Amino acid sequence: MYYVYRILLISTFFIFYVPNVWSSCAEREPIKKSIKIDSCEVVVPYDVPRLNDFAERYPKGFVESYRKEAEKTVQDIMESYQGAILIEEQGGNTFKYFLASKDKQVCNKLDNGKLLNVVIDFACCDGDPNPPCYLGLTSYVVKVSEAGKK
Repeated sequence: MYYVYRILLISTFFIFYVPNVWSSCAEREPIKKSIKIDSCEVVVPYDVPRLNDFAERYPKGFVESYRKEAEKTVQDIMESYQGAILIEEQGGNTFKYFLASKDKQVCNKLDNGKLLNVVIDFACCDGDPNPPCYLGLTSYVVKVSEAGKK
């Protein structure tokens, strides 16, 4: 009898929860938006605890013959996290967006208070190391263009 309940519980999980999680990731479309940057934080991937932990653990999960490939994968993922977090305060809410950039001075080029037209896309953070998931974010900037002055 115990096994029947267990099978019912597992079946219920797959029927109701998994499709909902998958569909919420699949339904999100990129959006055009104007944002006013209130602050900007440069992301140094090896200074982010979750990323650093990933970089240390991931290659160890492979046998020695595949470890070089795993280390290359880690390097590519860490490089994909270079950029900045754009922070917008709006009506008492804080919105954060990841902006990928190889430029370490990216925040110096984005003036606080400046209005930007952006295209925001959304990552499906389901365990994959896609940016910006390890930063605790799901939204990232795909395209930026200046909209106006402060």
